[in-house]
Amino acid sequence: MAFTGSLGYISFGEKFSGLSFYTIPINAGIQYRITPTGNFQPYIGAETLVFMSTASVESGFFGKVSSSSTDFSFTPLVGAAFPINNNLEIRANLKYHILFTSGSSTTFLGIGGGVHFKI
Repeated sequence: MAFTGSLGYISFGEKFSGLSFYTIPINAGIQYRITPTGNFQPYIGAETLVFMSTASVESGFFGKVSSSSTDFSFTPLVGAAFPINNNLEIRANLKYHILFTSGSSTTFLGIGGGVHFKI
């Protein structure tokens, strides 16, 4: 079993058009390896995320208008790890994001992959 966590900063924007958006995701999760040995190690898990977001637009008529929100997400996941050696592995996962926003919920599927270094 492994505990996971991350903190990020994501920014989108166009200075010439006056549009901007940024979010700070804070993530905590847990993963359980179904088969913890071998060259193929499938796992299941779940993550909770808090998104602190701000969007703004600047126009000549209204000036700068912005809105901020804090939203919560629950994300079940499945994945697999492919060990290269004792300290390095390749990972692939499939995540089903459920984002709870005011008035409604948004869901989307995410496919991810990467390199994991063990410390």
